[in-house]
Amino acid sequence: MAAAALRVVPLRVDRNRGVQCGIVDAGCRLRLADDVAVVVAGAGCACRSGGQLSRHAARCAGILGVLTALGLTTIWALLGFTFALGVGNALVLPAWAAIVPELVPRAQLASAVALNSIAINVSRAVGPAIAGLIIASLGVWPVFILNALSYIGILAVLIHWRRERRRSALPAERFISAIRVGLRFVTHTRSLQVVLIRGGAFFAFASASWALFPLIVRRELGRGPEVYGLLLTCIGAGAVIGALLLPRIRARLSRDLLVSAASVLYAVAMFVLAGIREIFVLALAMVMTGVAWISILSALQVSAQTALPSWVRARGLSAFVMVFMAGMAIGAVAWGQVATRIGIPDALSIAGLGVAASILLVLKFKLGDREAPDLTPSMHWAPPVLAEEPEPDSGPVMVSIEYLVDPAKREAFV
Repeated sequence: MAAAALRVVPLRVDRNRGVQCGIVDAGCRLRLADDVAVVVAGAGCACRSGGQLSRHAARCAGILGVLTALGLTTIWALLGFTFALGVGNALVLPAWAAIVPELVPRAQLASAVALNSIAINVSRAVGPAIAGLIIASLGVWPVFILNALSYIGILAVLIHWRRERRRSALPAERFISAIRVGLRFVTHTRSLQVVLIRGGAFFAFASASWALFPLIVRRELGRGPEVYGLLLTCIGAGAVIGALLLPRIRARLSRDLLVSAASVLYAVAMFVLAGIREIFVLALAMVMTGVAWISILSALQVSAQTALPSWVRARGLSAFVMVFMAGMAIGAVAWGQVATRIGIPDALSIAGLGVAASILLVLKFKLGDREAPDLTPSMHWAPPVLAEEPEPDSGPVMVSIEYLVDPAKREAFV
């Protein structure tokens, strides 16, 4: 909901100032840009501070709501609180995603990850739709207040959740070392790199529709928050429809085919947004956008989750969040500048061609449907008996393994 309000506030604050396309959406996307700046740090502490970060985001949303209600919202105040909201969200998102495998058996992991991604993305679509209706009827400030109150439920769940604690004889991992190990894992894991490349290519072009959508409503259609809220509601409806259809689609299509088909659908919706000015047709295009968006993000998130072992899951997911945020933030500013120079319709058309062209990456970077190998220790060997127990920081330890091989099977063993 806050995302929708953050898009409408600049349009109202600068209604009579003729702000450039890139600057308007840069304000809305600063929340995503600062996410990129802090998400690497969040990889080192993703599972430790969810409650604190939720309280931080609630305070920021509440203060922004009060300022908006009092008419004290300026572009600079909006940018500042947008930045603060983004810091909290960037740090907490990987932690939320990383706990999913702790809640279900491994056999149900793919379904649970898909359900979690559906819930997140439906909320991203339905939330702005609700916000659009509130903005149209009551104004902007109630959205921020309601968004702040919504964190009460999150905090209640965190307080009452009894997470299983796993004892370890190893010392706590150092902050900088945790970040370094996570980055090293990402650079050496092909399956995760494929997800990041495919996702980055899609987000870079798909960001144009989200960046220019408010300006389409304001400048091309000459309408206000009412129509904006209506079209956001259509995106939410499309996301819900996609969520309901996704289990059946996943049973029939591979992830690569699902992403390709959804990319085509998203590109068609962008072309419609660029060239059609009938509200009914645009509403249908927004429904298509919602279906395609949730299908692609769900497939990418499932692939990322199943490519990561538990010990580095939060850090690996931080890389996925960083690619998502960077693609949306940088793309928003870039497409805003392109629209300023060549016009909004032409910018959307070029971006739509880019979304369609990103499908060609499947020829070299396939997501596949294989799950990550189970790296849980089997423990079928007895723990080794050590003549001298080394300290964790005592230095390098050489581990040697000896095999006793039947001479008759020597060739097969070698």
